[in-house]
Amino acid sequence: MDFLKDVNHGHPPDLTGQDIVVIGAGNAGMDICAQAFVCGAKSVIAVDIQPPASFGVEREAAEALGTKVLWPKVT
Repeated sequence: MDFLKDVNHGHPPDLTGQDIVVIGAGNAGMDICAQAFVCGAKSVIAVDIQPPASFGVEREAAEALGTKVLWPKVT
């Protein structure tokens, strides 16, 4: 969460050209994914151990920017 604090305090990291993996695909994770693209990330993948808990505008915004969301799909 330090990433979002830094962004909110006007100190976003330069992620230009980087491939980013976010652990967790809830709404906070989707906020991180979207901001990673704003900071210049080339690609962003959110990984979770269960179907993502994210919903609404957070997930829509992250996916619209190109976030891929992955989780195990085994039963």
